Amino acid sequence: MPHEGERGGVTGSLRRLLDSPEAHAMRAEMHIETPTATGAPPPTLRVPRPDPEALPHLVIAIDGSEGHIPLEGGFPGAEAAVVTIAAVFIDLRKLRDVEDRGIPDPRRFKDLHGTEGIELLLPSTNLVLGDDPDARSSFRRKVYEVLGSRRVFDDGETLLETYETLLSLREGRSDKLPGCPLMDLCPHEEARYHSHAAIGACQCGEHPTYSTDALRIYEAFTDVATNQTAVTETRSAIEHLVLVNIMRYFERHALWSSMRTVAVVMDGPLAVSGHPAWLAISIKSELARLAELCQERTGTVPTVFGIEKTGMFQDHLLRLAHPVPEAGTPGEMPDPRTVRRTSLINPGEVLLVNDAYVKKNIIFKHEVGPGPFKPYGSTSHYGRKALYHTTGGALITLMPAFLRPGDDATLSEARVEQFPNLPVILSLLDALVSDRYPNATIPLVVAHAEAAIPAHANAGVLRRFLRGEEPAGVER
Repeated sequence: MPHEGERGGVTGSLRRLLDSPEAHAMRAEMHIETPTATGAPPPTLRVPRPDPEALPHLVIAIDGSEGHIPLEGGFPGAEAAVVTIAAVFIDLRKLRDVEDRGIPDPRRFKDLHGTEGIELLLPSTNLVLGDDPDARSSFRRKVYEVLGSRRVFDDGETLLETYETLLSLREGRSDKLPGCPLMDLCPHEEARYHSHAAIGACQCGEHPTYSTDALRIYEAFTDVATNQTAVTETRSAIEHLVLVNIMRYFERHALWSSMRTVAVVMDGPLAVSGHPAWLAISIKSELARLAELCQERTGTVPTVFGIEKTGMFQDHLLRLAHPVPEAGTPGEMPDPRTVRRTSLINPGEVLLVNDAYVKKNIIFKHEVGPGPFKPYGSTSHYGRKALYHTTGGALITLMPAFLRPGDDATLSEARVEQFPNLPVILSLLDALVSDRYPNATIPLVVAHAEAAIPAHANAGVLRRFLRGEEPAGVER
């Protein structure tokens, strides 16, 4: 680690490393693929579109944000964490009406959507609450308590009720009881606890345990550094709980006809990674159950999908749309007047990626097709990805949810019928592209604006509030 203010540069150790036989051997073994305009074109296709009148009337967009607030004057490194989740409701009929009359007035656009927000303040590094024995225990307790007190809708279930429903779906998938969440505080070897009790006790009976301990996020919690991973996993888990909470609300109030006219879009992939990855399988089961009920009552399944704004799939899509020019003579710059830059995915075309395509072109693995490796995303995804070039030119990595039995059964294939409501989703994306940012959609731009935590302005207010110098709710 450098000293504060120390400036870096090319060091002798780096020169020795680059001259070493090991570095040269590693470079010789590396697999690096650069797609070019001369490469084999991917199997893109055009999907017939539904009647515009059959498209959803309402889009619900979900996005979250997080921040860390150092606590000056507290124990060394002490900090709190803020998590915000926004569910934005956009009336597409009003939006089309405004767009038909030209560029929407930003003041008018505010009238086109409503927002339900969920905000959490969590203890993080070296911040101990009440009689809790350590910061990790305070973090575990607050996660349980805040989920039990937050609802997306006033007459809906709490996020904790949604979570414990998903937890119950996990029963039978694993016989092994998790380790004691007290971790290094627990003096007993191989201590276990039953994770399905709302509030239980550890094996020795001395400390409380919570149903949310089954998320295992506490395992990422550290006493000696910022808890970026633990807070990010918490924010991500809550985003997915909000999605399921909204879908269960339709069932709770028998709003089946409304479910048919609503599209739910999540910022990010329909996947849960890290310690709470098991949630993905439970969410897949729950969405399939709700979709089956919706199918029985309305004749169609809901429209649920994610949009991945960055990452390897989006990078690959950008390369397909803007391929590297064909290589010329080594050492010579290509002539821009003659160079060929043919897009490998044209406006209106979609690429449905299967497992073999992913492992060959995006997340490289030697083994493609049937083999010892599990299909990409089989244990953490509840949807499958597709790459789309909208008719307006935007490049979108989308991910429709698995909603029917068998949607996830053949990840080695990728057929239109395996992507629920794909024609509807593509038509929505064509209509909802935003000019505000490259490859952006209006619902997620609005949702992000509602959930974002401006780092400096809000951190100062929160820091003063935590020191007791500022009352809550002060507007500035």
